[in-house]
Amino acid sequence: MLAVLELFASQSGLRERDDFAVSCLPGNGRAPKGKCRASVVSVGWVEVLVVELDRSHGGLAQVSVWGEPNEDITWAAELAGVSIQSSRLDGGGIALRLPGAMALKLLSDDKVAQLVSRRISAIRDRRRRLRRLDWHNSWLWAFLDACVASPRSGCSVDDWDVSRSDSVVLAYQRNSQSDFRRRLLESGPAECAICGLDLPELLEAAHLVPHARGGRASRENGRLLCANHHRAYDAGLYRWTGDEFEWASAGEEPNLGGLGPSSHG
Repeated sequence: MLAVLELFASQSGLRERDDFAVSCLPGNGRAPKGKCRASVVSVGWVEVLVVELDRSHGGLAQVSVWGEPNEDITWAAELAGVSIQSSRLDGGGIALRLPGAMALKLLSDDKVAQLVSRRISAIRDRRRRLRRLDWHNSWLWAFLDACVASPRSGCSVDDWDVSRSDSVVLAYQRNSQSDFRRRLLESGPAECAICGLDLPELLEAAHLVPHARGGRASRENGRLLCANHHRAYDAGLYRWTGDEFEWASAGEEPNLGGLGPSSHG
């Protein structure tokens, strides 16, 4: 949710004035069953962003943004999963309902960014109102600003010392990884599929088809690997043949630990 709020603020020019309000858990309102409103951004007391979460797992369910009535939105029909509806907010317009799984990608689209930016500019021209303080969650907004604008203070570098101060950042979290690893350990064998290392504490769940390419966290798409071989597989040094892992890089396969490279076939 924080990533959506920050991306929207950056894309729309929201911070140019202090006339916006950001609410946190304002209520379920008319949200469909299974969803709840998690955050709403309003400008001139008009909603310009609504973030809804799925009650069952807490992930993003839907993100709604609005455009002006005269917008040409033929391009929006080509965006996968996007629902286009008419709106009566602030004299009318159009509403785009973005599926939660695609919300960040769609909000990054230049056409969507321009749509919401024009909407906010138009509302500001029509409604010169102060921030609605009873709806503005100043703590949430301060926390969001801290997440994305944590100062990275410089540090003196002496010889090889490259120490730097920590920063707070927004990041994606892969919620299924711990359950994925647990199920692979339970179904066995509890050993690295390449080197045979059988210490559960050092085994990780590896996706045969990468998570970033849509690979599922399933038994068919998962194998246990030690940390070294997991990194080597992700780096493309090994490949999955459909039956086993094989060395795919130039030169002789190194011994990265465990029982040695010859143990996998």
